[in-house]
Amino acid sequence: DKCTAIAVNRRGNQPTLVAQNMDLPGFYQEFATLLRIKYDDRPDALVLTCPGLIGVNGMNSDAVAVCCNSLLQLKPSQTGLPCLFVVRGVLEQRNLKEAESWLKKIPHAVGQNYTIGDPSGARAFECSATDKVRFAPRQNADFTYHTNHPLVNTDWHPDYLKRCQQLGRKPEQGLSVCHRFESLENRVQADKPITEKTIVDALASRDHPRGPICGDWTYACTVFVLREKPEVHVSPGRPDRFQMQSFGFK
Repeated sequence: DKCTAIAVNRRGNQPTLVAQNMDLPGFYQEFATLLRIKYDDRPDALVLTCPGLIGVNGMNSDAVAVCCNSLLQLKPSQTGLPCLFVVRGVLEQRNLKEAESWLKKIPHAVGQNYTIGDPSGARAFECSATDKVRFAPRQNADFTYHTNHPLVNTDWHPDYLKRCQQLGRKPEQGLSVCHRFESLENRVQADKPITEKTIVDALASRDHPRGPICGDWTYACTVFVLREKPEVHVSPGRPDRFQMQSFGFK
């Protein structure tokens, strides 16, 4: 419940960027794995994962990328598609339009924010058992970011509603403040450049007094560079400690 995602649309010569700190429990650490998957009937894929999972985020050879953030406050469904299968399903799509249509069509097993993009731009969607709602930091923004608090979807988990009632809080207020989101608001702004360096610096930051974006829970940092020949830049661990490595498609 600590993942942080950032994306920005293409700006001039700068391609669309979709990025994430994938934060996982401690027992996964030091096993960062990137799968290179070749298909005959669909785009090839580069998929970040950890041993035992089918993938946690990724990018395909048609330059479609997806990142995800848990939203445990939203309603789950026992008949929905698990989030890691959603990630792999997005990577079977040919462009952002197809990915968005597919994401809205399928049932979702758990609350999750999906940030998806292609060379034309990027969008974020808060998905739950019955709702799929697009999130943007402000109207007409050409960028987005997200952590682990629902901001537009109000399809609440019954247990979460109960806890809020016990504490005398409205569900929109949340059970706690997300300091990582506050850091993103300060670092990623419409009137400032949002480059790959801006994004990596934000994902590597530890300067918020009440909660760093980057910590010992950060399994890997990925930046998907979505252009005609897409690349993924990956740090196999905390981005403030590990150098980014580049991978692409032949």
